[in-house]
Amino acid sequence: MQGGRQMTTHDALPRSARTGRSAGQVAGAAAEFSPFPPIADYGFLSDCEVTALVAPSGGIEWMCLPRLDCPSVFGAMLDRDAGSFRLGPEDVTVPADRRYLPGTMVLETSWDCGEGWVIVRDCLVIGQDPRTADPRPTMTRSTCCSGRSAACTGRCS
Repeated sequence: MQGGRQMTTHDALPRSARTGRSAGQVAGAAAEFSPFPPIADYGFLSDCEVTALVAPSGGIEWMCLPRLDCPSVFGAMLDRDAGSFRLGPEDVTVPADRRYLPGTMVLETSWDCGEGWVIVRDCLVIGQDPRTADPRPTMTRSTCCSGRSAACTGRCS
């Protein structure tokens, strides 16, 4: 039974087959109305104890501290009012390129700002800070601007 009625062969078909649209069209239609990017578009950072998910806009939208099983510090990927930390260009939210630096867990996001480029590199450092022997997780974000002009902004909410 499904919803108080007998389940038919039609109900067992994937939604794309029932609607006559491809799975990509169904997913695209759902994404069209969502303020959240698809999970596959998030970058993943980890130091083997803490993880963070970085949205294409450059915002850290999920991070639990000081361990993965602790409450989230940033949770905007589930609720836009649940906090994030964005570092990137003021007026551009869609990156031109995104990659992990070869052989590392360093996520590099690049935006073309017209007269210049903004490049943000994110990583969670593994192990203690050798200068202080501090066991707390260390998140590193670096910004590089190249070209004639590129305005950056940092926002923690």
